[in-house]
This record gives sequence, structure tokens and C-alpha cells, in this order.
Amino acid sequence: MSSDDNVSEKAVDLTVLWVKAEPNLRAFVAATVWDVHHAEDVLQEIASVVSMNFASYDPARPFLPWSLGIARLKVLEYLRSCGRDRVVLSDATLLNLESAVQSLSEEDLANRRAALQGCVKRLAGRQRRVIELRYIKEKPLEEIARELATTRSTVAVTLHRARTALRECINRSLDVEGTAS
Repeated sequence: MSSDDNVSEKAVDLTVLWVKAEPNLRAFVAATVWDVHHAEDVLQEIASVVSMNFASYDPARPFLPWSLGIARLKVLEYLRSCGRDRVVLSDATLLNLESAVQSLSEEDLANRRAALQGCVKRLAGRQRRVIELRYIKEKPLEEIARELATTRSTVAVTLHRARTALRECINRSLDVEGTAS
């Protein structure tokens, strides 16, 4: 086998492993980096570091924990760069999130995504509108407040209540699915 074949084989191995781990890595980053654009940037940095260090990866060990270790370090780096402007999660919290994300399967993530979509459709008018403006259109709270002719504080409270309703709805949906199967 030539060295080019070996490089191609490693690239394929990395690609297969990355595609399987990416939903979990994305979930971990999304849970810790709340700005959608910054989260995508951090995920790209993780992909770059994973790629650069893939030669040191031991294929006898699971890929997800190895890549999550890199993700944790990149997220910590990002959070530290935010300084006092952001809520900074402790190392212990990041480790707990890392463990939780490791335990999620692609099926779990798909089920949660489907439950979320169904629950968003069931949200009341104003809560649904605020969720759409914030997370789909990615508008800041101040802009949402102007658009809805209300205060930033009211938007923040509406978002909090909507997220709480979504979490409860998702949990109920997943409980029903779990008892049905």
C-alpha cells in the first residue's frame, strides 16, 4: 500500500467517525455556546483540531469521548475569551455536559428534534412568535421587543416561559414514546 493510499484511508476513517460523532459534538457546543454563529465557529475549530490531531487518535478507543475532550477544551477557550460579558460555565459543568452528550445516540437526538418541532407547533401565539424570532431568525432581544412593541424584559420573560413549556412538552412527548415502545 502506498503512502497516498494510507492517507486516503485515514481521511475516510476520520470522515466516518466525524459524521457519527458530529450530532453529539454539535449538541455539546449548542448547550454551552449560546450564540448560534459562535457555536458554528467553535464547531469548525473543533473539526480542525480533530483533523490535525487525528494521527494521535488511538482507534482502539472510542472516538466520541476523544473528540468531546477536544470540544471541551475549545469551548473553555471560547468561554474564557468572552470574559465578564458572558455566563461562564465551570469545568465540572462542562464535564457533566460532556458525559450527557456521550450517552445520547443519533436516535435520541432525532427523537428530541422531532419532539421539539412538534412542541413548537403547539406553542401559544406570542410565545411561538418570540421563539421563531429569537431562534429561527436569530434576532436579538432588543429587536424582538421593537418588532412586538414591548420591552426587552417582557421578551426575556416570554422566552423563559416558552423554553420552560417546550422542555415540559418535550419530556412528556419522549415519556409517551418511551411507554409506547
